[in-house]
Amino acid sequence: MKWIRSAWGGLRTVLAGAAVGVANVIPGVSGGTMAVILGVFDRMVEALGLKNLRKNIGFLILFGLGAGGGVLAFSGLIKWLLSNFPTATAAVFFGLVLGSIPMIFRRAGGRAFRPAELVPLCGGIAVMVGFMLLQNYAGTGETAGAQALTLPLALLLLAVCAVSTVAMILPGISGSAMLVIFGQYYTVIGAISAVTDVLRGQLPLGEAWPRLLILLPAGAGIACGLVFGSRLVDGLLHRFPQGTYAAILGLILGSLVYLFPSFGLNAESAAAVILLLGSAALSFFFTRRET
Repeated sequence: MKWIRSAWGGLRTVLAGAAVGVANVIPGVSGGTMAVILGVFDRMVEALGLKNLRKNIGFLILFGLGAGGGVLAFSGLIKWLLSNFPTATAAVFFGLVLGSIPMIFRRAGGRAFRPAELVPLCGGIAVMVGFMLLQNYAGTGETAGAQALTLPLALLLLAVCAVSTVAMILPGISGSAMLVIFGQYYTVIGAISAVTDVLRGQLPLGEAWPRLLILLPAGAGIACGLVFGSRLVDGLLHRFPQGTYAAILGLILGSLVYLFPSFGLNAESAAAVILLLGSAALSFFFTRRET
């Protein structure tokens, strides 16, 4: 039944790509963390860095199809859930991250940290604290987004999307939140929404064209960030695996402060507690054998 195992492996790669893609459109949720939870982080950074291309080309195609499909198919649903059930939705993401911490701790050595490993651990936590303070300071800008491409906007999107994509690869840091900080989240998400509107027949291509052009420099920046950011992370994992995972653990521990749901005395909060515990157990179950 080799073909069954091969088909199942391909389906898992597509689904993992979809989960990472959906995570990346939500400010505050890290696609890198989702990749760690699903056990594809190491393979993802190696493949995206275009290393061992012959071995990884199948994974790269399936993962990319899943990520693109996840963004187009589920981003609207996730945004609806965040708008209508913010506490419950946040609780699910918090639980998924919480349940993955034992696995990440094992990857970092599974023992008390040596002084040299405490530096990246504490550094990761400090980065997330500073990141959250910066987002709180800079996250109140415009919400309409640019509707047409100009040369200054193209250059800005190229740089911002590259930086945000490198951040996206790192577990704990949200690429979408970086776009919020740089004031380009609504510009990019508006252009992506224009694609889905055209595909659904809700917006004529002629009217959507100016917004669709925005995706060209944004896509170029994302591609640069994926290749060079993945090579950087892949190099660190191969040279300093325990120190790198200690830093990743610090980033994820710091991100839990940001992801913690705002509980209240209502039915949604009660359901959120159950969802948090359930998603944490599910995440722990799927990652307990990861080494």
